[in-house]
Amino acid sequence: MFSGRVRRFLPLGLGLVILVLGGCATPAKEGSETAATAGEYFASGRARLQRGILTGAISDFTKVLEIEPRNAEAYGFRGAARRQQGDLTGAVADLTKALEINLQFANAYVERSAARLQQGEWGEANADATKALEINPLSAEAYVNRSWARRQQGDLAGAIADATEALEISPRIAEAYVNRSAARLQQGDWSGALADTTQALEIDPRLAMAYVNRSLALRQQGDLTGAIAVATEALKINPRLAEAYVARGAARGQQGDMAGAIADVSKALEINPRYADAYATRSWARRRQGDVGGAIIDANNALEINPRLAEAYTNRSIARGQQRDWPGALADATKALEINPRDAEAYTSRALARGMQSDPSGALADATKALEINPRLAVAYLARGIARLLQADHVGAREDLNKALEVAPNPELQTTIWGLLQQLSQTSRETGTTTNLSKVTAIAAGFFHTCALLAEGTVRCWGNNFGSAPVPITGISTATAIAGVGISCAVLSDHTVRCWGNNEAGQVDTGTTAQYSSIPMIMAEISSAVAVAAGAAHTCAVLSDGTVTCWGNNSEGQLGNGSTTNSSTPVAVAGIATATMIAAGGWAHTCAALSDGTVRCWGNNSVEQLGSGTTSPYSTIPLAVAGIANATAVTAGVAHTCAVLSDGMVKCWGRGVGNPRAWDSSTPTEVVGISTATSVTAGRNHTCALLQDGTVKCWGSNIFGMLGNRTFTGAYSYTPVEVIGH
Repeated sequence: MFSGRVRRFLPLGLGLVILVLGGCATPAKEGSETAATAGEYFASGRARLQRGILTGAISDFTKVLEIEPRNAEAYGFRGAARRQQGDLTGAVADLTKALEINLQFANAYVERSAARLQQGEWGEANADATKALEINPLSAEAYVNRSWARRQQGDLAGAIADATEALEISPRIAEAYVNRSAARLQQGDWSGALADTTQALEIDPRLAMAYVNRSLALRQQGDLTGAIAVATEALKINPRLAEAYVARGAARGQQGDMAGAIADVSKALEINPRYADAYATRSWARRRQGDVGGAIIDANNALEINPRLAEAYTNRSIARGQQRDWPGALADATKALEINPRDAEAYTSRALARGMQSDPSGALADATKALEINPRLAVAYLARGIARLLQADHVGAREDLNKALEVAPNPELQTTIWGLLQQLSQTSRETGTTTNLSKVTAIAAGFFHTCALLAEGTVRCWGNNFGSAPVPITGISTATAIAGVGISCAVLSDHTVRCWGNNEAGQVDTGTTAQYSSIPMIMAEISSAVAVAAGAAHTCAVLSDGTVTCWGNNSEGQLGNGSTTNSSTPVAVAGIATATMIAAGGWAHTCAALSDGTVRCWGNNSVEQLGSGTTSPYSTIPLAVAGIANATAVTAGVAHTCAVLSDGMVKCWGRGVGNPRAWDSSTPTEVVGISTATSVTAGRNHTCALLQDGTVKCWGSNIFGMLGNRTFTGAYSYTPVEVIGH
């Protein structure tokens, strides 16, 4: 869904023919007042049914049956009227009575199959349509109904064959084209589905379900604007068509409009509270919004209604993975694949779950299978890269992660992949040596590169854009501090700041947005810097007067100036006047430690990494971190933040805080087992603290062995473990 998640929807609209029964009441005999009266009621009932006057039609056929209790046609017509009125139980009862009177009444079987389709009784509907065809092999309506039932039962080839047979008998049955298009959608034949909807709409331009199926096909072909427009057209025809809301919601979700997607799908559920696909779609959208709990609840509701809905199992599997419930994620993905062996997202979710449970071979097989189905599924490359890392295949892992980065559909996933590549570079370096380095006083590891500050004030970097061996950075000879995640920066002894690297958002500060700068660029506006921090696409500096200035990307308010406008020149952070330290998170948040021991954070808050207790997705101004009054240092990871306190304790907030009772926390939570910390540093999914006795303890993800305890597994440590040999 996946992420994700691209979903496939099954149209549940009726698409059924209005029954025109082949027989009629026995003509009244002359002189027979009773028979004449029954005939008049019968004729009146048929006329009212054709005009849609359903209550009147039911009344007329009831009068007929009071006079002629064995009139099978009257039961048949009353059943048809009751079905159209929504009284499916009454309809089935009437049609069953008609068939007790006349077992060869083919159209009664057709109509009862239609009612049973509306009840979701696919097997019974299939049986009724088959019986109708035994009696009348040329009943196009029976083929349409059986096609619908077979599609719901998963027999797509049979569904297409029946719809095709119906069209050979009667080429103007629009509903047959609609049903065949639905089956082709499930087969992944988007072009065939589009062709069928075109035929259906030529026959009946007001057939709303044809627009719905067309919307689904367009979405799968990547035409999201067209998909939304076509689904909207369906809603103009039928504002109560739940399937159209779901189709439009899915397209909006793929456009990144999760709020619009959830609104549309919620409207569908108001119309039809038993619409399993709507719950599955909302589950996908909520998961993409970060509401993992809501996603699981919606998936549960979908599966309660339809235990064979593969998409719901896939969504729940991915959500459980986000909760670190790897056994649950594995079980759900396996169930999804039993139902739909072509679900690439289910294979991917199972691959991640297997990797995190130390089954790299199984993870590799599942991720490879996912990529056979969808060669552009970024998360599958990510999962296979992790599996290869677990097998110590660093070359293959790097290849997969770079491919994942190439096809990643959103910045959040790109950030994840960048972080893994960074950690891969660090892991790879552990087995080799770095030449030309001596008297290193500081290290700054970026997404794709690493830089070292030497005692003499020069800086050397290696990795992406530099090569495998350290090279000196031109023009840097008096550096006192360095920093960098997406770019690199140095504070010089004259308190100026120079940065180099990626400049897409102006974070290198050339006063322009030139894509890249290979040489350090001086920030002309800064002449009193004492510290610098560089995130994925923004940079901040603490000035000697305690104020903070930031520049670069500001899409999440990470510049802290009350706006979300990017700036290639430094802007003052609002309300900060006594900063002593700055930290820039790799996602898009920033934190400053103040001289009074408090900490303030601003920017992205998608997993509550600002620590203020607010659930707002971001803040454009600094917010006080709750309960921190004696901080001596602060560090920011991708989705979490930590502070060292004056008593040696460490508190963290956001995702992965180092406490088994509160792995995610919106306010600072004590890291268990740490009481003598002197400094702390946060990676993407792990954190390490240096203690007074010189030992180091780490917690969080160990997918690349970054906890330093001589293990190399996908397992998380929810409490600190000591780095061995430090």
